[in-house]
Amino acid sequence: MSEVVTPFRLDVPDAKIDDLRQRLRRTRWPEPETVGDWSQGTPLAYTRELCRYWLEDHDWLAAQERLNRFPQFLTTIDGLEFHFLHVRSPHPDALPLVITHGWPGSVAEFHKVIGPLTNPVALGHDASDAFHVVCPRLPGFGFSGKPDRTGWGTERIADAWDQLMARLGYPRYGAQGGDVGSPVTMALARRRPDSVSGIHLNMVPAIPAAGSAAATAGDLTVREQAALAAQDDLSEWGRGYAIEQSTRPQTVGHGLVDSPAGLCACIVEKFWAWSQPDVAIVDVRMPPGHTDEGLRAAIAIRQDRPGLPILMFSQYVETRYAADLLGMRSGTGAAGAAGVGYLLKDRVANVAEFIDALCRVAAGGTPLDPEVITQLLGASRHASSLATLTARERDVLALMADGRSNSGIGDQLGVSERAVEKHVSNIFGKLGLPASDTDHRRVLAVLAYLGS
Repeated sequence: MSEVVTPFRLDVPDAKIDDLRQRLRRTRWPEPETVGDWSQGTPLAYTRELCRYWLEDHDWLAAQERLNRFPQFLTTIDGLEFHFLHVRSPHPDALPLVITHGWPGSVAEFHKVIGPLTNPVALGHDASDAFHVVCPRLPGFGFSGKPDRTGWGTERIADAWDQLMARLGYPRYGAQGGDVGSPVTMALARRRPDSVSGIHLNMVPAIPAAGSAAATAGDLTVREQAALAAQDDLSEWGRGYAIEQSTRPQTVGHGLVDSPAGLCACIVEKFWAWSQPDVAIVDVRMPPGHTDEGLRAAIAIRQDRPGLPILMFSQYVETRYAADLLGMRSGTGAAGAAGVGYLLKDRVANVAEFIDALCRVAAGGTPLDPEVITQLLGASRHASSLATLTARERDVLALMADGRSNSGIGDQLGVSERAVEKHVSNIFGKLGLPASDTDHRRVLAVLAYLGS
C-alpha cells in the first residue's frame, strides 16, 4: 500500500460553480409551512433567502482562498483516499494533535482555532501549549474519498487516523473530536492507548439507559434532570434525520445530491436547532447614556425568536427596566411569547448558583413558561408602556439616548430648552422612572431602541 502524501490545493472548476448556480436558479420551491416557527423544519422564507445569498452574494473564490491558507494533503489509507490539513507549529516540541469534525461539518470549522493551537505564543501564552495540528476529513466528506462498500465505522476510521499520524511522523499524539468525531476519538484512545497521550471531547455520550437506577434516582441534581429532559426531547423530535440517513441513506441521497436547495435546507435546520439555547443569557454592561452589544443582542433575539426566554445579567439595577420594557414590547404573556428577566450580579454568590438557577428554569420545558421565568427572575414589574409616549417625546428620547444636552436637543428640534425639560419630565413620568434619580437615565438608550 502506498504511503505517499501529496500536496493538495482547493481549486473548484468554474463549470461546477456555474452548475450550482443554475440548479439554485431552477429550484422548485415547496408550499410554505403551516406553522409560524421551525417545528416543521426549515421555513420556506428562510431557505429562499439563504439560497438567494448563496446564489447572488456568496464569494466562493474568497472562501476557497480562506481554506487554502492552511497546508492541505491527500493520502490513501486502507484503500480510501483522505484529504486533510496539516499545520505544523513553529515550536518544534509541540504535541501532535488530530482533530475530527462531525456531521454536518468539515475541517473548515477549525479555521479559527488552528492559529492559536499551533502558535499560542502569538497570543501571549506559553510555547509548551503548542500543537502540530492534523485535521482529516471523514470518509465521504468533502474531498475525502467516498467508500464503495460498507464497513467504514468509527473503529476503522480510528485505525486510519492512527496510520495517518504515524505516516506524518507522529508516534505519540493527542486527539480531539465532537459529534461524529467524538466516538472516533474515543475509539482511537481505546484501540491505540500506546499512541494516544490524551483526548478531549466536546460531545460526551454519558447518558444512562432508560429505566436504570441512574436515570430514575431521586437524588439527580437539577442540572442532570434538565440534561435528561433535553435528551428525551431530542430523541423524540430531533433524530429523524439520523434514522433516515442510517437506514436508507441511498434513498435520501438522490434528492440531496441533485438539489442544492434541498441540501441547504436539511443542513441549516440542524445548525439552527443545535445552536438555539433554551434560555438566551445576555451580559449587559450599560454605562450612562449608552447602549452596548449585549443589549443590542437581546433586542435582536427578541425580534428573531419571540418564544425564547431572555435573561439579562448585569451589575446595574436599571437592567430590570430594560427587561420589563423589552418584554412588554414583544408581548410577554401573550400566546407564543416568552419571558424577559434580569439577574443582578451581586445577588449571585457564585457561577454554580447562577447556572443552577438557569437549569431550574430550563427544566420547565421548551419554550419556557413565562410565569416560571417571571417567578425566578423577577421580570415584568412595571406596567408602563412606550406606547404612551407622543411622537415628539420619542424624538426627545432618541436624542437623550445619544447623550445630547437639553439645549442641544432644543437646537436639533427647534424648540426651547424649557419645552425640552417638560418633555423629559413627561417621559420619566410615563415610564415610571423617578426623574430625580439620575442613574435611571442609563436606561434611556434602551428605551430609544425599544421605541424605534
